[in-house]
Amino acid sequence: MPGWAVIGTEDRVIPPDTQRRMGERAGATVSEVAGSHVFIISRPEAAFEAVLAAAATIDHKGA
Repeated sequence: MPGWAVIGTEDRVIPPDTQRRMGERAGATVSEVAGSHVFIISRPEAAFEAVLAAAATIDHKGA
């Protein structure tokens, strides 16, 4: 199953290098944004873009 990860490069809770390794291990499409652990509040567009990218990969033919 495909996955996506958005990493806040200024995260002080979970080191970004650790997050990158976890994303790669999971086979996720990884993107990065300049922001903290809660970048979703300060930079919501990054999370929104990841959701749009994920949705674009869905095969809607059977829907």
